[in-house]
Amino acid sequence: MALRDIKDKIQSVKKTAKVTKAMESVSAVKMRRAQEEAIAARPYTHAAFTILKRLSAVSKINLESMYDFHKKKDGRVCVVLVTSSKGLAGALNANIFKKVQAILSGNSWTPKNTDFICIGKKGYEFAQRKGYTVLHNREQTDDDETGEVLREISALSLDLFHNKGYREVRVVYTNFITTTEQNAVTRLMLPIRYQELHDFIHEIIPKRGRFSDTNDDDLDAAVDWSKQYTYEPDVEQLIQDFVPQLLYIGLYHALLESKASEHSARMLAMKNATDKAGEVAKDLNRKYNKERQAAITREISEIVGGMETT
Repeated sequence: MALRDIKDKIQSVKKTAKVTKAMESVSAVKMRRAQEEAIAARPYTHAAFTILKRLSAVSKINLESMYDFHKKKDGRVCVVLVTSSKGLAGALNANIFKKVQAILSGNSWTPKNTDFICIGKKGYEFAQRKGYTVLHNREQTDDDETGEVLREISALSLDLFHNKGYREVRVVYTNFITTTEQNAVTRLMLPIRYQELHDFIHEIIPKRGRFSDTNDDDLDAAVDWSKQYTYEPDVEQLIQDFVPQLLYIGLYHALLESKASEHSARMLAMKNATDKAGEVAKDLNRKYNKERQAAITREISEIVGGMETT
């Protein structure tokens, strides 16, 4: 390889390293913001969960059996798949696709009895590639559009469950654990289950890292019945009206966790790319020096040889 070509390649690698370094910094900021949003929203999630417990107790309705009249042995299944819309995020999307495939295979869910709702371009492409029907598709959006998107999806999920004969709705997303660890998980959204909601709320507090010391309220603490409340029109109706809000909250936190995981995975991928670019540049510099030294040696040999012949 000519010296000029090696030098051009070194410059190209260094420019690539600058780009990946900038992307790493941007992803770090976005990851931190997504974590902060999840933590900031947690008190509202906890309050909603507590209200539902109180309503269930007053009406003598067990949360586990609240949707008994909707239980179906047959019927289609809807999977809400939350992925990224962009690449350059390492194995993030590949891992969640493995999780989805394991769920589909383990439950014998096929395109004949399973449909998808996709948040993120990569998830949509996966469902299309596997031959599944996509009932609704939205790419990852800016923060000011998130509420509108999730309201559409939660309303569609409820309509599928209540009116279209679907027996359950599940969400599959990537749960943020630490900067270097993300885990693809699935949660049952409909019918409502106490343990699923309980796990959702507890997962908002990371086990390790910056926000791990955040106060984790006891969701199983006894409800204070010292105060009496008047409910209109009736408690049962309030519970039914409250369920869409819980569904929205669950989807909202799944989206936040997915965003934090995406930015974290991209930050690490860009860091690895930057480090690798540095190694490649170092190897090219070494090669450039060897080639230059060899060229100098050849020129000296030619000069010496020419002098000897004269």
